[in-house]
Amino acid sequence: MKRIGRLALLVSIVAAGAACTTDVSSVSSMGTQGRVLGGVPFLTNSLDVPHAIAAGAKGVFYATYQDIGYCPLSGCPDQPAQYYTAETLGETALVVTDAQNVYWTEFTTAPPHMWLRSAPQQVAYASSPTTIYETINETVESHVDNLLSLGFLALDGGILYWTTNPGPDNPTATTMSWCSPASCTNPPSFGLPKYSTVLAVKDGVIYIAKPEDSGTALAACTSSSGLCTDIAGPSFDVSTLTTASIDGDTLYFPSNPHNGQATGELYACALPSCDGGPKLIGPAGYDPVVSGGVVYAGIVAVSAAFGTCRVDSCSAGPQGIDFPFEPSTSFGELGSPSPIVAAPMGGAYAYAALVLPFGSYRLTTANDPVALVYLPPPPP
Repeated sequence: MKRIGRLALLVSIVAAGAACTTDVSSVSSMGTQGRVLGGVPFLTNSLDVPHAIAAGAKGVFYATYQDIGYCPLSGCPDQPAQYYTAETLGETALVVTDAQNVYWTEFTTAPPHMWLRSAPQQVAYASSPTTIYETINETVESHVDNLLSLGFLALDGGILYWTTNPGPDNPTATTMSWCSPASCTNPPSFGLPKYSTVLAVKDGVIYIAKPEDSGTALAACTSSSGLCTDIAGPSFDVSTLTTASIDGDTLYFPSNPHNGQATGELYACALPSCDGGPKLIGPAGYDPVVSGGVVYAGIVAVSAAFGTCRVDSCSAGPQGIDFPFEPSTSFGELGSPSPIVAAPMGGAYAYAALVLPFGSYRLTTANDPVALVYLPPPPP
């Protein structure tokens, strides 16, 4: 255990059934949509808050500074369980799941070192994870425009895809690699265009945001050749601050904000080549994720930090989900991934810093307790 102190939630959370039972809406004039799974204890060091999330059959897994924790889908009102702790000098980065296993990246920056590991979801604690791949002289952390990114990790058709670079201050030499978890001795790889960000992978095609002189283009890269071709021009100015979403055969991506906008616009591209060009969906919100035809995103509102809308009726952007208390999130602190992930059975999971709704009292950002929450889809 690397934790030396814990913060408890300042409210009692009981996550049972379809709604949170801690209802203070009579005090706060808020609704009771959504559900809180449980609080995430963390150090006063802000590095120890969640920075990646994945939903598996066992529960919701999340990565913090040096740990991976999980919370059962039914909730964890006491506190989430610790699933894994990184090696002495290592930090955990990104986490994804399939039906049986959890996969994550782990790294150091001085010297650069990277591990790709896995363990079964059903073990109580991953004391002996499988090291799928390990490399020295490369890491996953990078710094671009004063933003921290922990790279990219995804599963597509049973194949793991990830990015590495020579060091956090050398993001111009990012490498994309991939392999089967069962056989990864010498994974194939290719170098990505300078300053590009990997957004998503589908059917072996890697979609990236590629900065150009007049904006940021959406490009598709074939893993067999490493050739990257623009499929939506730089005029769409694709955001490089978050991953994109693939829902069915459509890729959804946000643009960068312009002309005083708080957030950019959300666009849809028919895969694999964006035939007909990107289609405008509406305001993107922060770090949008699309699943089952529904947009889940961060928003700025009086009584909500998350919102939803259906892609066919989202011209006004995501509409707020009310909770019995007000979750506020710090969107955009990491380059990727989004603090929201699609739930296997519908809806989405997210992590948020809880802010008590009593009067004008607010906790400071550095000390806000963090909660894992469930976001329901909007009514049909």
